[in-house]
Amino acid sequence: MRKQALLLALTLPASVFPVTAIAGQHLIEFKSERRGDTFQRHFAELHSAWGQQGIGILNTTLELNGTTTALGTATNIHPGFSYLMPVTKTLLLGPAAKYNYIAGKKDAIKAGIAFAYTGFESIQMGGQIRYDHQLGNNSFDLVRSDLIVGFPLLEDSYLNTTSTNMNPVEGDNGSWQEYELEFKYTGFEGIHPYLGTTITTDNDPLGQGDNAIIAGFYVPFS
Repeated sequence: MRKQALLLALTLPASVFPVTAIAGQHLIEFKSERRGDTFQRHFAELHSAWGQQGIGILNTTLELNGTTTALGTATNIHPGFSYLMPVTKTLLLGPAAKYNYIAGKKDAIKAGIAFAYTGFESIQMGGQIRYDHQLGNNSFDLVRSDLIVGFPLLEDSYLNTTSTNMNPVEGDNGSWQEYELEFKYTGFEGIHPYLGTTITTDNDPLGQGDNAIIAGFYVPFS
């Protein structure tokens, strides 16, 4: 059960990778993020694990968020999925994608390859490499890579670390990086609160160099 809970905590922007989860397990996540005075985001996201479907493990997400930046506030709806197939006994690999609907603005399609590695006793690892394509004339395409490592700290607490690299395909913007730490407590029945921070490089166009403070909680159900 602890290993299963840890795998459920390995959350990528596009998908969640509970590679041993029983079909029909779900999480609702509520999260608030703030980066200085330039960026705020509040969202709810449904993570669903459908277990073994064919030769792979199917997981889906549905996110609704409101994001406020210097350009104003936007409403976003992001459905996504991952389908991980066994390559070896400890490595799963497969497609992951999401669609970004942004009210009143250009939408985006984000697709790539995701993986999960389960060869360590207590440490779980997942990641993705994807291409983010902005629809419309004013495109801002980029190649994104994520590496997530999660491990238990105490009996009822976990630490997830995420390293993200963004590489714009065109334009004058250079690459930027984000490093996120998330501490989650699972000792409460029916709710798992967490606190986190995102450390970003100065040329991050979202936070404009401001690091993020994140607070939220998961509600697991089946």
